[in-house]
Amino acid sequence: MQPDQFNIVQRQQRLPDQIAAAIEALIATRQVVPGDRLPTERVLCARFGVSRTVVREAVRSLETKGLVEGRAGSGVYVTKQSPQPAAQLLGLAIQSDAELTWADVMEARRALEIEIAGLAAQRRTDADLAALRRALDDHRAALGASDRADVAAHADVRFHAALAVASHNGVMPILLGAIEGVLLEARRVSMRLERALREGITHHARILRAVDKGDSDGARAAMLAHLHAGEITLTRAARPRQ
Repeated sequence: MQPDQFNIVQRQQRLPDQIAAAIEALIATRQVVPGDRLPTERVLCARFGVSRTVVREAVRSLETKGLVEGRAGSGVYVTKQSPQPAAQLLGLAIQSDAELTWADVMEARRALEIEIAGLAAQRRTDADLAALRRALDDHRAALGASDRADVAAHADVRFHAALAVASHNGVMPILLGAIEGVLLEARRVSMRLERALREGITHHARILRAVDKGDSDGARAAMLAHLHAGEITLTRAARPRQ
């Protein structure tokens, strides 16, 4: 892939992403702090003028990042300070380098995400496994969505973000978040192919099984296979259509 193909296409954010970003900004600016309970689902719907479905997806995205947690019968609570500002600064530096290629990004992903998978297998909690399963379920649900590529791309991002959180190394989500925008656009391209969507689900399921078993070597191997397959698929999907 040539350097100009690396640049992110600017797109309008989906509603759930806009709501998640707004809540994350409150966390980042400490208008809500760890231990605070978020407004109820009904209040958030009224405040943002959106449906319950949109709010639930936004909250799920924040849960995947480890920023909030749901407590049965109590509500949703802020868990920690957002790493988003640091990730944004790193992301801008990456995006502004015109000499970067997709091969550079994939090389960095192998160095980062294979270790993330291994650490997640060692350190994951029940809550981490639940977040990974939800992301995988969302990925599967994308098969029946009208905007399949976009839904699948976001679910894919949430799965990898949940793995980074499950590593319980606070630097990992920041580093992965720095290239999230680039990877989201690449996933949208790949997900045009239904085969790519199904293969991605299969690879994620294998990674999750290894993480669930606490098999670090198996998780690393499954992630390596996933990244290799994804690189091949992206190359095919990005070819000009005849």
